[in-house]
Amino acid sequence: MGGSLGPALIIGLVVAICAGSLIELSRQRGIRQLPSQTDDEFISAIEALRPDFDSDEIVRERLRVSNIVGIPKSRVTSDLRISDLGKISMSGLAMQPGDLAEYLQRLGGQTGVDVHGNIDKIADVVVRLIDIERAKASE
Repeated sequence: MGGSLGPALIIGLVVAICAGSLIELSRQRGIRQLPSQTDDEFISAIEALRPDFDSDEIVRERLRVSNIVGIPKSRVTSDLRISDLGKISMSGLAMQPGDLAEYLQRLGGQTGVDVHGNIDKIADVVVRLIDIERAKASE
């Protein structure tokens, strides 16, 4: 009985490793298909929406979004649609697009910042995050 368990376990491990590798390859391919944007371009796009925002705030929240969704900061573009994240979410994003909205709502609820409304693009997320951080700082 012990001898038959060994090969089954090895086969299971090989299958799991291969599946993980395929998921990672798919994720990388999805990320490579996303456009990239420099910090200066990103800052300009956000400042066009909210000229009162500081460039350091903008870059900090861009990095936070990058860490949340698990893609490189350069691929977190201001005009990236949340729905576009869904296209690669099956490929192993750290957080799913719907989770991002829930995360914003939770943070907004803690600070009294209204985060409802049109949150279609990463720019919308960054604007809400900066509003939330400013509300926290003024408490």
